[in-house]
Amino acid sequence: LTGSRLALNFRTPMNIDLSKLNFDFSSKPLLIGGMAMQYYGLRPSGADVDFVITTQDYLRLAAQYPLIRQAKHEKTGQS
Repeated sequence: LTGSRLALNFRTPMNIDLSKLNFDFSSKPLLIGGMAMQYYGLRPSGADVDFVITTQDYLRLAAQYPLIRQAKHEKTGQS
């Protein structure tokens, strides 16, 4: 940012443990949201982690954890 007074601390070390998923991603997930902002020193993150994943990985995760997907859709009214 040209002329900005914001001092950015780029590449803050992070440790995001995805081992609880018991899942091997076919492509690296893209980190977005609060954790990405923390990584670039913009603000602290919240307790959740947000990713963009491939359709292939989404379908495999949905098959691996069908009850979690079903509960989310019932709560939000999505199909």
